Amino acid sequence: MAVLIAIEIYHNIILYVQDYRDHQLAVEIVLGTALMAISRKVIVFDFEDTTPEHLYGTAAVILALVIGYYLIVTRGSPAAHDSRTTRDIDGKP
Repeated sequence: MAVLIAIEIYHNIILYVQDYRDHQLAVEIVLGTALMAISRKVIVFDFEDTTPEHLYGTAAVILALVIGYYLIVTRGSPAAHDSRTTRDIDGKP
């Protein structure tokens, strides 16, 4: 999981370095990376030593990330996703 998170962070860096930026895609990748990181945290929880408040807080963070990711993905315009694949090297259609 740590390797997958590192790969996602690498994709974030590449996205910000490129000349033509799709900000919706950037938010989608950041939320996806955060979901992977919190998933890793949940997998390694020691539930015997974890307090209920910590579990409720983690659940609230996961719920907020999932709702945000859902809204970004479903409310995004299809034209924005198609335009990023049809651009040439200069960023022009």
